[in-house]
Amino acid sequence: MTYQALCVETVSKHPVLSDYEFLPLEKGQVRLKMLYAPINPADFNMMDAHYVIQPDCPFILGNEGVGVVDAVADDVDSSWLGKRVFFPFQMRHQWVGFWANYVSLPVQGCIIVPDFMDDQQAAMISINPLTAWVILADCMDLNAGDWIIQNAANSALGRWFIYIANQLGIHTVNIVRNDAMIEPLKLLGADSVIVYDDHFSKQVPQKGSFKLALNGVGGHSAKELSKCLDYGGILMTYGAMSKEAVCIGNVALIYKCIIATGFNRSLWAESVSIDHVKTIYKRLFEMLQHSSFLIPVKQVFCLDDYTDALGMAQQASLGGKVLFRLS
Repeated sequence: MTYQALCVETVSKHPVLSDYEFLPLEKGQVRLKMLYAPINPADFNMMDAHYVIQPDCPFILGNEGVGVVDAVADDVDSSWLGKRVFFPFQMRHQWVGFWANYVSLPVQGCIIVPDFMDDQQAAMISINPLTAWVILADCMDLNAGDWIIQNAANSALGRWFIYIANQLGIHTVNIVRNDAMIEPLKLLGADSVIVYDDHFSKQVPQKGSFKLALNGVGGHSAKELSKCLDYGGILMTYGAMSKEAVCIGNVALIYKCIIATGFNRSLWAESVSIDHVKTIYKRLFEMLQHSSFLIPVKQVFCLDDYTDALGMAQQASLGGKVLFRLS
């Protein structure tokens, strides 16, 4: 009996759909029949061998997803059967790709999806909400009433930053590509939305008062963010959509002593306990239970149509995530 998965066989080569044999479950494992998995920027970085937790070839792609437990090892409680779960502990040394019909995982790292969350939203909760929560509530000393600024505000992670900041009483200024993005982000709770230009910092009324600037773009956009920071403020880089090096002005470094640092969820997850991560998700689910917050989905593809799916996911200004339907 076999299943299919989208894999990278050789570094920097196009992914291929391959057949895999089912293997017996190891001690402490469960098998998931996968439901959905999104396409994220990190997945493209892995295809190009540019990702920090790059597994050795050949490997199955897909950094996150959701599935239903359909088999358990002999030492795992049968109550897991039929549960929808996700696994926010992707690491290089225990890599499991989710662009597959079936996946085997250590049950210790599986988290049960709450009943109120639908399958497609559950497929997208392993990376972005955890990243946003950790940066805003774990890494930073932010208080209700503080202001933060971010570029890439209309991305899925940008939307999570807005939502979680709003829940914590933190105000946000958000940089977007065009006017069409302004109203949707304000409906999420964004305090201010500004359309990007090369001097957007001049449009920011609170310029010079921000404790934190969130950079997912790099290049000149990061330089404009750094101009908005208060003395000792932090420029936190979590992505590089422009594929340009982060640029910071001399004034921001010399006279404002800003701190430039970065964050990667996978490396962070290696440094904390599983229980700590589960506690964060408990808090997130409490916030979301009575919320209308959703990440938009642009289109869903079956795994056979992966070429079209990957092509769409690389387009700019999509307005929603591209997902694989895996069963």
